[in-house]
Order: sequence, then C-alpha cells, then structure tokens
Amino acid sequence: MRDCKHGRVIHEGGGRTRCLLCGSTQATKNGRWRSPLDRLYPLRGYTFLPEGEELERIPALYETERIAFEDKTIHLHYFIGACDWYIAELNPDTLLAFGFANLGDDQSAEWGYVDLDELAGIQAGPLRQPVERDLHFTPRFFSVVMEQRQADEALTEERRVEREGDGRE
Repeated sequence: MRDCKHGRVIHEGGGRTRCLLCGSTQATKNGRWRSPLDRLYPLRGYTFLPEGEELERIPALYETERIAFEDKTIHLHYFIGACDWYIAELNPDTLLAFGFANLGDDQSAEWGYVDLDELAGIQAGPLRQPVERDLHFTPRFFSVVMEQRQADEALTEERRVEREGDGRE
C-alpha cells in the first residue's frame, strides 16, 4: 500500500483495500485477501484488531516487563471454544503480542508470545469457526480477569450440578 508500512489490509470491494492499522486505502490489483487477518473478515464481521485509539493504547512489546503479571493490564481478549488469549503488549508492525494463553487446561496456561497473524487464521470445529475478539472486553488488570474467570467457571459448575444433579441420592 502506498504510504503504509503495515500491509495488513482488507478488501472493501470496488477494487479498494484498507489497512487495518492505519486506515490508508488504495486500489487493489487482484482483489484477494492478503493475510489471515483479512481473509476471515467476512466470517467475523469485524476487524481482528481493534482500530484507532483502542489499538494505540496497547503498550509496545517489553514496555510492561517490570510490572508483575497480576498487575499487567490486559487490553484484548481472543477466544475460541475453551481457548483464551489475553493480550497485554503488542507490536502492531509485526503483530507479535505478549500475553496469557489458556488453551483449555488451567494447569498448562502460561504467559508468552503469540503471533496474531497466525492466531487470526485459526479455524476450529465442524463449522470451521474463526478465533474471535471479545468485542465487549474492557481493559483491566490480569488479577481481575482471573477472578472473573474463576467466578464464571464456578457459576458454570453450579448450573451443571443443578441440571444433572450432584450424583448423590
């Protein structure tokens, strides 16, 4: 794209593309999706990355490395099935992010790096659903995210017991 170093574009139709990061536009040559971020846009109905100020508020990689994990602010939440990714830092040029990943097993959940371009291309299940961004997520401390997650899990277990009984008669 002219005047755009990101190259993270979606096809808008009419032979034009728009960069997801800076918003610049240009005419396309072939009208094809250029990355998984863009290719699955029609399934999600929204951009994989937030736009504008919401994206700019996410700290750069290593910017929060001196902050304890529980005190880090989580800015984005992605999910699919029982898998969750909580993003605390981001390099918008490379789409490399740092955050907490729980792939459905609390014992194996960990902090680390994730390539958002790769994450955006994942599809799972019989309907090939894409990884989604939690559009209702608001930035909060990691400790608060985990408290809410535990409360949600407890409520889910309580509902399961109500529905199925606790196995005692």
